[in-house]
Amino acid sequence: MSVVIREAWLTDLPLIEGKGDAFRDGWSRKQLSQELERERGALLVAQVDGRHAGHAIAWEVAGETHILDVHVEPWARRRGLGRALVDHLMEACGRGLALLEVHEENEGAIALYAALGFVEAGRRPRYYSDGCDAVLMNLEPS
Repeated sequence: MSVVIREAWLTDLPLIEGKGDAFRDGWSRKQLSQELERERGALLVAQVDGRHAGHAIAWEVAGETHILDVHVEPWARRRGLGRALVDHLMEACGRGLALLEVHEENEGAIALYAALGFVEAGRRPRYYSDGCDAVLMNLEPS
């Protein structure tokens, strides 16, 4: 299995559009295009054997990494891609404090983030369109 994680290209956007979080409705082409242009952030893609397997988006803000989205395609899950994408985001945006929000029912993502050292820091009640809370998680710099 050959895994590549790299910065996204314009040609990747159709593979990412409509997927991931962006408040659970997926990312629009316009939003993704803006992320490609952002100077202090990262839009990464993961490929397995040349096939699109996921993406991740983060911003660097005041020395902190704000992780906006980590998405791995269902067929590619449980292969370490989520962990690799988060690690690459941290490298791209700096190793300061990392912050993220995750849907309270996304047990797999919460477990992944906890395994990476993130801890629950609070909740945003009814944050998502389905009425569920967002779990706020932080990772202190090492």
